[in-house]
Amino acid sequence: MPIKKLIRLEAVFGEKKHETTIVCLEGASGQFDNKYDAHYMPAMDESYPQVFSKTGNQEYSINCLPDDAEHTAISLNLPESGMATLGLKEYQNFDQIELINEANGERVSLIDEAYHFQAETDNDFLLLFGNTSDITERESFLAEGVYQVNGQIRILIDEKIPYQGIWIYSAGGQCIFKTQNQAGLHKVTPSSPGIYLVRMISNNRSYSTKVIIP
Repeated sequence: MPIKKLIRLEAVFGEKKHETTIVCLEGASGQFDNKYDAHYMPAMDESYPQVFSKTGNQEYSINCLPDDAEHTAISLNLPESGMATLGLKEYQNFDQIELINEANGERVSLIDEAYHFQAETDNDFLLLFGNTSDITERESFLAEGVYQVNGQIRILIDEKIPYQGIWIYSAGGQCIFKTQNQAGLHKVTPSSPGIYLVRMISNNRSYSTKVIIP
């Protein structure tokens, strides 16, 4: 089966490097699949950076996601704190790849530049990816209707907007809320602070935005 969408994410710490791969293709389930996926295995040499993706409770060196996937959690483990870099070694058929640092909320377009940062021994990120041909429509659709108030995610859906569903995901990929064909104001209180991804489907097209719960 041909690879439709590919991201090779490389971590650099000093002179040592490590990478992980994310693939989006038809036929992938989003769960571990022996046909496509490879479990993350820590390196024998603990001085190397260790980068891997996560979906639910699974950790991957190669993570094959469904063709319409838009995000995954990324972890970077280091032998000690210090300056580190996360960047793209290769990508195919994406024009938007963004990395969000969960520790400080910093957001960078990896297509434009690598992310250089002061890292701890354990670091968590949210990787967003897709194509931006619908970015203007998506932002106008979501800008006024998704926001947070006092630690609560609020989603206001106008009855005139034809939509099929709403999903909210934690940075770790867990779905914490979903509803279908129900207009009005939805209030969702996550169990902990962090970055959450709100996904909507309208007219069979997918739109996503992030909400930070302090």
